[in-house]
Amino acid sequence: MTPARFLLYVVLTVCAVIMLVPFIWMVLTALKSELEIATFSWLPQKFRWDNFVKAMDAAPFLTYFRNSFLIAIGETAVTLILCTMAGYSLAKMHLRRSKMWMNYFIVLLMVPFQIILVPLFLIVKSVPLFGGNDILGQGGIGWLNSWWGSSFRLLQRLSSRSWRDSSTCPSRLSWATRLASTGSESSASSLAS
Repeated sequence: MTPARFLLYVVLTVCAVIMLVPFIWMVLTALKSELEIATFSWLPQKFRWDNFVKAMDAAPFLTYFRNSFLIAIGETAVTLILCTMAGYSLAKMHLRRSKMWMNYFIVLLMVPFQIILVPLFLIVKSVPLFGGNDILGQGGIGWLNSWWGSSFRLLQRLSSRSWRDSSTCPSRLSWATRLASTGSESSASSLAS
């Protein structure tokens, strides 16, 4: 092992330990009593595992986890479906002003999400049947997603170098799929190969 490689390992190990210290401190603090938290010490005098039981009894964390899981899965599924359709149509279909839409997505990606977070929340929280709202748009908490970034990334993937000539998803594969769905499988297999 060369000295430069050894020095690199030492620096990376020190950085890893520095990054792990807050996590270790959090776990050790969770095992302390309330009096021990008020004073600084790395190790608790007695490991209090019942703190985790008390925390689970204090709030319905399993319900919170289930709700977060359902929202994450639902948002991911909807985003994936819509972005796949949008990216494919913009990359493969000959649409008027498709170059303008590509530039529009690029401009949207230049705006940091932190700038539009509050206005987006204020708009989304009153949309009917969205983010927990009823049919009148009341009672919701807002449900933010990242449709514009995802569809642009998919659009980039589908339309590789030039706008309509794609090497990542060849057009002949699309035509083969269309032919196969009509029943002429011999033509589809010769076109796909």
